Amino acid sequence: MALASGTKLGLYEITSAIGAGGMGEVYQAHDAKLGRDVAIKVLPEAFAHDPERLSRFQREAKMLAALNHPNIATIHGMEQSNGTSYLVMELVAGETLADRVKREGAVPVEEALRISIQIAEALEAAHEKGIIHRDLKPANVKVTPEGRVKVLDFGLAKAFAEDSAQDLSQLPTVTVMGTEEGKILGTPAYMSPEQARGKAVDKRTDIWAFGCVLYELMTGKRAFRGETTQDTIAAVLEHDPDWQALPPLTPARTCDLLRRCLEKDPQRRLRDIGDVRIEIEEASAVPAMGEPTGATKNIYVRRREALLWGVVLLLLAAVASIAIWSWRSSSPILVRGGLRPIESLAVLPLEELSGSPEQDYFADGMTDELITDLAQIKALRVISRTSVMLYKGAHKSLPDIARELNVDAVVEGTVLHSGNRVRITAQLVSAPMERHLWAQSYERDVRDVLGLQREVANAIADEIRIKVTPEEHVRLSGAPPVNSEAYEAYLKGRYYWETRSEEGLRKAIGYFQQAIEKDPTSPRAYSGLADSYNALGSDEFLPPMEAFPQAKAAALEALRRDQNFAEAHASLAFAIWNYDYDWKAVETEYKRAIDLNPGYATSYHWYAGYLSGMGRFAEAIAAVKRARELDPLSSRINANVGFILYFARQYDQAIEELQRAVRMDPDGEAPYYYLGLIYLQKGDYRQAISEFEKSKQLSSGGWEPDLELAQVYALAGDRKETQIILGRSLAKSKRNYESALTIAKVYVALGEKEKAFTWLQKAYVERSSLLTFLSVDPTLDVLHTDPRFQALLTRMNLQPHL
Repeated sequence: MALASGTKLGLYEITSAIGAGGMGEVYQAHDAKLGRDVAIKVLPEAFAHDPERLSRFQREAKMLAALNHPNIATIHGMEQSNGTSYLVMELVAGETLADRVKREGAVPVEEALRISIQIAEALEAAHEKGIIHRDLKPANVKVTPEGRVKVLDFGLAKAFAEDSAQDLSQLPTVTVMGTEEGKILGTPAYMSPEQARGKAVDKRTDIWAFGCVLYELMTGKRAFRGETTQDTIAAVLEHDPDWQALPPLTPARTCDLLRRCLEKDPQRRLRDIGDVRIEIEEASAVPAMGEPTGATKNIYVRRREALLWGVVLLLLAAVASIAIWSWRSSSPILVRGGLRPIESLAVLPLEELSGSPEQDYFADGMTDELITDLAQIKALRVISRTSVMLYKGAHKSLPDIARELNVDAVVEGTVLHSGNRVRITAQLVSAPMERHLWAQSYERDVRDVLGLQREVANAIADEIRIKVTPEEHVRLSGAPPVNSEAYEAYLKGRYYWETRSEEGLRKAIGYFQQAIEKDPTSPRAYSGLADSYNALGSDEFLPPMEAFPQAKAAALEALRRDQNFAEAHASLAFAIWNYDYDWKAVETEYKRAIDLNPGYATSYHWYAGYLSGMGRFAEAIAAVKRARELDPLSSRINANVGFILYFARQYDQAIEELQRAVRMDPDGEAPYYYLGLIYLQKGDYRQAISEFEKSKQLSSGGWEPDLELAQVYALAGDRKETQIILGRSLAKSKRNYESALTIAKVYVALGEKEKAFTWLQKAYVERSSLLTFLSVDPTLDVLHTDPRFQALLTRMNLQPHL
């Protein structure tokens, strides 16, 4: 309840109300004892018995008491009267910057810079005391009639330790915009992106707010604004200010300074407000107080003269640009600002703005779809999903990411899925120089989400001026509406498919089936279903003779709905490769997949496996290395470079590649497994056992390399241990699926050829995983001269490759 004029609080008599905020009500009062007017900040009665609010109120008093600076309003004390807690503070005459901008609009550049220097000095003093303001805005800054700036209201201030940040997500806080409870601390239009997300903040959050205030002073409008609080926060997270609104006479260094203050990534933002102050002083040559000196006026005269000459030069440049335009259009691809051509890029994981972990699948799906659309452009190398997803939630600089992925540019952005609406904001950044080239937001009904994604992809392609063939343009133009429920089920299926665990793959199948029930006309869910069964069969979570026919059927259903669906051609090829042994069809389907989507790393990866099984090792190595270029951080692809070299008998090279894969992903079991196979062939049984044991410790799901260990023990002459492991596996095979091919290899190691061929025949019937490598598998070399082996190769349409 507001205090009426004449109300007594101890020695103070309320004379009028000044304002109110989330942390208190402010009044003008008269100090009868000292005969002066003061400002009284009262903790509202509703909060007076709230320990957390009272504690924050007391903290504000202590912080203000620690700050003794001419640009910060002084506190006289904290008192209590009749159960009411209040702060007694300096009464600052003048008007707030908010009132000034509302009354006059933009402040002249020279004056805006003088004011900003004083604001920076106030923040510098606070930061030196280990205090961040967290709610700097024009309404909290006053300018006295003498031109003195006073920063007010440290109600949301917080002490911080140098070089450490404070996690806001654990604080029960109040927004200044009203009194609703939530985890947004501050005023939305001036909150830094990390503050808006409730993440850790440090003094760089004040630097962001400072940039917002300076921008507003110079332009007369907010840097970030929206019709609602949610729209404003979205603008903070997704958009850049309108830089064209800055006055023409703004010093170039000040423009650059503002951009660095308003970097959305705090790692790239200016770190010290003292540096900001110095930059403004040096860029503008404006004294901290008073009117410009004669020397300063001369500087501005010279600037105006320089501007006139600049206009003349711009006109001349315009004429010249017409002359060179045709050359530019026919020359190698150029981008703005003389940057090098963009021929490769990475789409970093789009950030989901709702804050709900349950929506992760949607943001990941949008990232994947955008990658897929861009990857169809043959002239552009686009990094695949597996590699970019490793940067989800990471705090690495863009140049570091670009260097690790070997790309010229990155696309980053956000996605907001609310009700039936989807909004994607994307920005293109030239990575080496961290230069923003383009940014745009798109919003549509979720039914039009495919068209939205293709619109983004086309905009990026246009911006970097990459060559898009007529066929690619057709594929990227427009898209039919989708059934929103089916599409979301599909995205959830892909989310779980990426786990590649047995549990995840089975969940994926459930979601893909839901998507098909909701919309049986879309090829996407069928393709996802095919990939899930292919993975279950190749990883032997499901008997291959059961998994691959279902994968083939699903892939064919996808292609009946869209013959140009690249992923379905790759899925079909994989199923035929593992089940039908129709090698001509396999090659045709892989080549068609690559032709339709030359940036789809999975096609090259799987095609490399097929080529290796055919003994075409040079082509296989080229294909798998192309897959690695597109997906450089994929542990599976990196490991399979070594696996193909193993089949090519290039053991030392294979070891080098696999050790590289281990360094990249020490927790991946595949590199250790392949190393075990190589050391087995090299006769280093001790090392082979060590590698297989590491793989066993890291293996996920039900698969373990026990039978591979049995092979090692057999070749090392330990038949007893071999029989123990083999007996255990044979007993297990009566209840669950066990690879007949691997059991056959154990009998080969034991020298028992009859049993080995019995199990090889069973492996053929069951379509054991990896049987497609029969003619090139080093563990079976001793069988190649046996007519029964030659007959098996003939049945599989394979040729010997010894």
